[in-house]
Amino acid sequence: MPQGDSLKDLLENDHFKGDLISIVDIIIQILNTLQYFNSIGVIHRNLNPTIFWINTHNNKLTLLDCSSACYASSADKKIITNLLFSSPEMVSPGKNISSKTDLYSIGVIMYTML
Repeated sequence: MPQGDSLKDLLENDHFKGDLISIVDIIIQILNTLQYFNSIGVIHRNLNPTIFWINTHNNKLTLLDCSSACYASSADKKIITNLLFSSPEMVSPGKNISSKTDLYSIGVIMYTML
């Protein structure tokens, strides 16, 4: 396990309170992770603060869980593990999911960080 804490634990302990530079740095790392997933046609479907590990010495981010990720072409099954960070299409029957599902989740994560 990498050195540090989950993003969820750091947020609950106000680790980033007033540290906008660190917040922006971590958001950029999360967006770069999403960009990589999108570039290979993968949708994560379960992005939330519990799966991001932050090294508190250098703010380097590690994504710990990709078990719900799938290729966009086979994203017909919905996996809902954290309603707070799930996009509307993940919780609505009959709605198709896409890479926008992950973007929505990251937007919620960014909101909680600020």
